[in-house]
Amino acid sequence: APRVIRATEVFGKPGRDFIPLYSLMVATEPLGEDIWREIGAQERFTFAEASHLINYAQRTVDNRLAIGGRGATYPLGSTLLESKEQTPRVHENLRSLARSWFPVLNDVKFTHSWGGAVAITRDWEPYVLWNKETGRARLGGYAGDGVTMSYLAANTLAHEILEIESRFRKLHFVNRPIRQWEPEPLRYLAINSLSQRSRAFNGAVSSTTFSVIDDHLSQFNVRGTSNHPHLIPRMPNWIYFHNKIPHSWNYRHIPSDSGA
Repeated sequence: APRVIRATEVFGKPGRDFIPLYSLMVATEPLGEDIWREIGAQERFTFAEASHLINYAQRTVDNRLAIGGRGATYPLGSTLLESKEQTPRVHENLRSLARSWFPVLNDVKFTHSWGGAVAITRDWEPYVLWNKETGRARLGGYAGDGVTMSYLAANTLAHEILEIESRFRKLHFVNRPIRQWEPEPLRYLAINSLSQRSRAFNGAVSSTTFSVIDDHLSQFNVRGTSNHPHLIPRMPNWIYFHNKIPHSWNYRHIPSDSGA
């Protein structure tokens, strides 16, 4: 073939280019409008708790609450393990988290649970690589933002291969060397230690009561989008709602006595 494109994302051979991190999800049974009014998500925006350990949730097209997050341990050697996709502890933590956010869910059944791996590069940046001499290309490293990033990366790569002048080809991650992860077992020890510290930190400060803030992200002198959650202030017991407007976020306080 004159051109070969490797777009296998997390299912490719990682080496030290990327690691698989597992994102797990649970979903409720379909919820009635009275429950959705109580939750306050009639407009189907996505939202998450502003904690150090990533989580996220949304209203599905069939009116379920789907909530996901990290928590499964990183496997030694970046080995893909199907067992990580069904980690009971993480799934139960997600159910508990949803009920702590919204006590109206206490009597609601969670009917689905699943999970999967996403590819994470050392600097959490995607890559689009094209070698005209060899006709070989690679793209991936979407870090959980693959729905939008894979579309952007594919368009960018097409412009590279066809030599079409466009602003996409000037993006900072195009034909940039992939930063390498540390070798094992240092990588295994560091990633899982940081994950445990994030959980511990959230638990240590979750009882803190913050002043009520219900304004745009600019109040914090921070700019960001849904593709850059690391720019959002991390405050356990707060949920931030993405209103599908760039740089527009609203925060909702979850009282410390709710068990969050």
